[in-house]
Amino acid sequence: MNFAIIKRRLLNEKLYLISLAAAFAVGIVVGVLFNTRYEKTFIISGVIDFYINALTVKGNMSALFFGNVFSGTCILLLFFALSFVSVLFPIYYLFLFYRGYILGLAAGIFLSKFGINGLMLFIFAVMIGNIVTSAALIVFAALTRRRKVDKCKLKKNEVTKYFLLCLALSLVGAIFELVFTLLILRPLNFSFQ
Repeated sequence: MNFAIIKRRLLNEKLYLISLAAAFAVGIVVGVLFNTRYEKTFIISGVIDFYINALTVKGNMSALFFGNVFSGTCILLLFFALSFVSVLFPIYYLFLFYRGYILGLAAGIFLSKFGINGLMLFIFAVMIGNIVTSAALIVFAALTRRRKVDKCKLKKNEVTKYFLLCLALSLVGAIFELVFTLLILRPLNFSFQ
């Protein structure tokens, strides 16, 4: 895989990259600012379960890790499938907005329920991993966009290579979340109890 070609393609898609990142960022802002009681009720049990699993001995970190890897892989597989149909690429914006919205909603819940501890857990154990995974989705969308706009044919092998590259980026985000939670946040939690 030639990273110079990938870098050149990404530089040619600056506006598209910025617009996809903006959809994600707007989703985060909307999730933080415009959440209702019903949405919080829907997601609060998952946030509390994550908090308990991440910071206590009772928590199963492998389940959290594989859950994160599974969700990132499923969304990336959906992006992979959408990359072969040119009229569906605007759906990327919807998925990224919704992913940002859920992340923003979780940020509000972490802060309101657990205060500064919840905010720190959110920033270091949830947000960074999700931003890396979302960046992988944005990179994949940008790399496969030229194929849709110009009607040029990327080889299936090339799209598969992009998919594997972005899957590796997503895996890095999940590993970061796991390592940071295990090596830093859990010991800090135990020292302050």
